[in-house]
Amino acid sequence: MKRLLAGAALVALIAAGALATQFAQAQSGQTSPKAAKAGQLASYPAIDDARLRTHIKTLADDFFEGRSPGTRGDDMATTYVAGAMAALGLEPGGDNGTWFQNFELNRFTTAPRGTFAVEDEIWYQGKDIMMISRKADGSSYNLVDAPLVFAGYGVNAPEKNWDDFAGVNWDGKIALVLINDPDFEAAPGDAVAGMFGGKAMQWYGRWPYKFEAAAKVGAAGVLIIHEDAPAAYGWGVVRNSNGTRFDFVRPDSGSSLAAIEGWMQRDVAVELFRKSGLDFEALKKAARTPGFKPVPLNQTATIDIGVTRESVATRNVVGVLKGASRPNETVLIGAHHDHLGIREPINGDKIYNGAMDNASGMAGMLEIARTLAQGPRPARSIVFASWAAEEQGLLGSDYYVNNPRFPLEKTAAAFTLD
Repeated sequence: MKRLLAGAALVALIAAGALATQFAQAQSGQTSPKAAKAGQLASYPAIDDARLRTHIKTLADDFFEGRSPGTRGDDMATTYVAGAMAALGLEPGGDNGTWFQNFELNRFTTAPRGTFAVEDEIWYQGKDIMMISRKADGSSYNLVDAPLVFAGYGVNAPEKNWDDFAGVNWDGKIALVLINDPDFEAAPGDAVAGMFGGKAMQWYGRWPYKFEAAAKVGAAGVLIIHEDAPAAYGWGVVRNSNGTRFDFVRPDSGSSLAAIEGWMQRDVAVELFRKSGLDFEALKKAARTPGFKPVPLNQTATIDIGVTRESVATRNVVGVLKGASRPNETVLIGAHHDHLGIREPINGDKIYNGAMDNASGMAGMLEIARTLAQGPRPARSIVFASWAAEEQGLLGSDYYVNNPRFPLEKTAAAFTLD
């Protein structure tokens, strides 16, 4: 769906301009001939709106087929980004002197007719619930009569004395958890207010964390109760993003993961709670209370989904602008190039172009690279990274952190445009 909104360029322009200014200020006082004189603000070329628009329109064009990891569109998009970096005068920062940091992923695809059954009621994949399994053998997955337990926000934060999983043997059970952090809807004066950053979602509020936390306690499944406001997107995003899921090729073949991961519509959760004699809103409020403990629903669920698996290759793109006086120290600027690829058609259009998410961020990153490359050379080296598979749980940046092209202990700061 081609939505090349004028606001996309504006968002990228503001982000790029603000960051470029911060970098210029941070680098003032250098003594290199290519750097600004001490006490002066370095002068950099202006961010160019036309260039921003060109990058956005190019990456969001149907030609790139939505830029899903491991596809032809992914290869073409990363080739475009590498070419843009080369044209700006950056140096390759990838594997073996190339622009690319290559890695393998497993791609898991669910059959369209998965079911989630409780007593005599059945909910269906896509309409009511979205489920996936990242077990690496790629087959049908069934959970039979698995007890359902409400685990609040699915957070285990020892430093905050918070554990939504405490006191339960999770073997064979399915955790139902809320999206976002425990203080997202807290009122001023509530004990939890501000504990998790308020409206600014922390790692604890994100779905990859909740899947990980439930797996660590041994849950057989974890389902996130979707609500538009705390998720910051509608059910359509969940439905269209999760029929296919990617993951690293894991040495344990996924045995450390929960067998079933996914989301359910709020109305499904409300009905499940009602069947158990529980009030969803009351328990949601209770989950924002320090000391909250899991609540069994006294119901079991039977889940049946089909899953196929295949291996695919993808890649980050890494370029570097060498620093003038402290080249061994780096500042990292990243944005993800991937989007959702080709999915279920909307109004006859099956290509999910991703102009805002995240061609606009990529455009901003490339424009920052241009302004810094054409202006006084910063003291530190600036690393520009185009991340793969962000939509699948930040996989590209995760891979970089675990396999850094430049030492993390020498990375002074990292910025993301998304």
